[in-house]
Amino acid sequence: MTRLLSLVLIVFLNFTVYLLPAHGAYSGDYFEQLHDLSNTQLPTLDINGTSSIANNQSVVLSALASVCPTCTPSYFWEAEGGSFSGGSTSSTITWTPPVINNLATYYIRGTVGDGKGNVASASFPVTVLSTSPACTAIVSTPTFYSPGLYSESNSVSLSWQTANNATQYVLHESTDPNFTTKTIYNYSAPTTSVTLTNKPNGTYYYRVTAQNSCGGSSWSNTEQFEVRANAAPNTPSSPSPANNASGVSRTPYLSWTGGDPDGTADYAVEYGTDPTAMWYIQGYNSSNKFNNSMQIT
Repeated sequence: MTRLLSLVLIVFLNFTVYLLPAHGAYSGDYFEQLHDLSNTQLPTLDINGTSSIANNQSVVLSALASVCPTCTPSYFWEAEGGSFSGGSTSSTITWTPPVINNLATYYIRGTVGDGKGNVASASFPVTVLSTSPACTAIVSTPTFYSPGLYSESNSVSLSWQTANNATQYVLHESTDPNFTTKTIYNYSAPTTSVTLTNKPNGTYYYRVTAQNSCGGSSWSNTEQFEVRANAAPNTPSSPSPANNASGVSRTPYLSWTGGDPDGTADYAVEYGTDPTAMWYIQGYNSSNKFNNSMQIT
């Protein structure tokens, strides 16, 4: 008897799916790669280009990749800022930096995929130089002079030290020592003293900074000042009994209106039959101080 043997050959293909982001800073476009375990030559990547440019220039970067002989490389690029031009699968790309006014270094990252699920990445630093000339006229920090403790008027006189190279001064005024809310005053140099008027009573805080085209100085020291304005009292009026009244008691009870807008008032009272020759019956700082009435006995 002849026996027939059936040979069944089962081939297992081992692969994984790898998603690789396309051109740009993760633009959302993706392509699939199959990871081939039989590929033993992994890709490598170097980046070549100019490492220092002005901020009105662009740089051309080239990806120097090594992949297996049967592999087809694909590329994508990303950076911390600026913009790219060129194809997403190109090994050469042009990068334009953002507009800046100071020196900065950006890292351009390139990645190569070999078409079999293997990738390699490299970063290339590009230093961007400002096209503006270096600023040499650095402004110094002014010292704020003490305005005193308080004022009995509604104004405050302020002054500060002249700052080197200053073209403008910025003054802050606040009722909060942390300057959370503030009033801002701008003064062109060489002004270093000002008087602020119409200030309500209260405690104020002041500081100043000097500025020019290169920037601003640190804030000066903070000075505190109190406004204690004492407004004139209201003119007394509406006397009772009224002037020239008749049938008044020999011990009349006198009263009037008056008051003070920011405190209390002390009254001097005159009484008589001749308005040009009256008698004082109450002087200032009397025992009846601050009252707007009295009785004559």
